[in-house]
Amino acid sequence: LAAVDTTQHANGTTVETDLSSFSLTASTLSANSKSIKVSAGGTYAANGNTKTLRFYFGATAVTLYTGAQNGGGWNFRLTVIRTGAATQKIVGFYSGVAAAGTVVNATISTTAAETLSGAITVKTTGQSGTASNDVLQEVFIPETVGA
Repeated sequence: LAAVDTTQHANGTTVETDLSSFSLTASTLSANSKSIKVSAGGTYAANGNTKTLRFYFGATAVTLYTGAQNGGGWNFRLTVIRTGAATQKIVGFYSGVAAAGTVVNATISTTAAETLSGAITVKTTGQSGTASNDVLQEVFIPETVGA
């Protein structure tokens, strides 16, 4: 996939803001066990504001982090695997490190039910309950994996 994004993006307001996105073309996941991997990383602002980071595969939202992390970096790597013509498994991890060294790790395992015969929007979003520029994304790398 030619959608590597190394431009810094930030949440724009206190509403959910798209950080990066790409369109997975119709039938990219044309057979069971075909998959895509998405890696992303960035930082959180050094303040006590509540921040939320989400990953979307079509209409399926996966909340990766919600909390008041004060600074530090974050990254995730998720794999979306076709299990049927309109069913997928999403697995992977999220990791964040606060400026004070507190580590937040999460294992992600969920399902999606997107129809794969049409294009699917894959994206990350950031949100702050207080201010702009609380959630910064610095890299977004989608890649296909054959079966």
